[in-house]
Amino acid sequence: MYSFYLRFAFFILLVSCKSAEVRISETIKLSSPGFVKTLEGIASQTFTKNNSVQIIPDGKETFQVLFDMITKAKRSIHIESFFYGSDSTGTALTNLLIDKAREGVEIRIIIDSWGSARISSYITALKKIGVQVYFYNPMKFYNPVSYHIRNHRRLIIVDGHKAITGGFGLTAWWYSVRLDRTHVNDTQIYVEGESAAYVQRIFAESWYRISGELLAGKKIFPTKFEKKNTLVAPIGSEPNLGYDKFYRIFLLAIRSSEKEILITTPYFLPDVAIVNELKKALRRGVQVSLLLPDPKFVEEFPVVYASKRHYPKLVQLGMKLYHYKKRMLHSKRAVFDGKFSIVGSSNLDYRSLFINEEADIMVYDTNIGKKLIDLFNKEIKNSRSISLEETKDRNCLKKTFEGLWILLEFIL
Repeated sequence: MYSFYLRFAFFILLVSCKSAEVRISETIKLSSPGFVKTLEGIASQTFTKNNSVQIIPDGKETFQVLFDMITKAKRSIHIESFFYGSDSTGTALTNLLIDKAREGVEIRIIIDSWGSARISSYITALKKIGVQVYFYNPMKFYNPVSYHIRNHRRLIIVDGHKAITGGFGLTAWWYSVRLDRTHVNDTQIYVEGESAAYVQRIFAESWYRISGELLAGKKIFPTKFEKKNTLVAPIGSEPNLGYDKFYRIFLLAIRSSEKEILITTPYFLPDVAIVNELKKALRRGVQVSLLLPDPKFVEEFPVVYASKRHYPKLVQLGMKLYHYKKRMLHSKRAVFDGKFSIVGSSNLDYRSLFINEEADIMVYDTNIGKKLIDLFNKEIKNSRSISLEETKDRNCLKKTFEGLWILLEFIL
């Protein structure tokens, strides 16, 4: 029992001390040809250009694309998902997967054991037809600390050349476009082409660790792609194994920006290094805008309190802060100087930066950057601008709550 407490104390110390400050050896401009090469070095991932990219701004279109991908699958369907709901959407997806398995399509699924704990009937039906399904990191009573590490990814890869990721879950919460607190506004990115094969590699690494099966061959990794001209590279982050790639890339992108940074995230609990880089960017004249959900839609209320301490200084330095009013905003995306974009599953909080397994896609392309900028501008029309005075309007009771939750921000 004592060993459990020692491990837990060590884990807390490790995460809370993770990033007091990060030194970047050289500032490289985002417009520089060397920027992409630097990203490749940090991500251990090559940018490829034979890709087509689609930004998907709502749940209904997301599931239209997703179901179309699966329906047209010929060889393989791979799913790695935090959420798999036991509802009408989960039922429809399960039935479609069973149909594809009967056609002879190989299907492999990794589901997080925390986010998708209530789908046993689906699992039984899928396994019966030959689908391979594994739960990520199920609870071990002899080592409960490990249960803290979650697979937060949302990946679907079809035939090794089509892939989609973002903040969506495989549940009706994301499918509906209703404007209420039980449904969410999210952004996905769909890629077709060479980069999808590298997304497949992220899944294959997870699959090997969890199942022991080494995925290989042209059926899994195709080699021929239609010629395109959009630079894309995926990021597979595994901070618990030391691969906090998203975090390092995000820091570099802030440091490299010269004009504008647009950030959309449901949770804003960054570490000291990211906050400091944002402050430096503001001081050198970069326009920084942050879009968050209205606090009334955030069910994880401790996050609302813990994040407020960052706002006054950032807003005072010129950052524009917005709260999206229509429903829960769950998108995780950022655009830097209209050229470099990241869309995926990573939040700007300790869990995504330093604990959970995540998957995001980088795009170095002004056309995709413009689409994301247009989407940001569209959403701030349905948002409320937060003034400096409002960020400072926190009485003693509110500040007390902030202080209490700040102590636990690394696990929120």
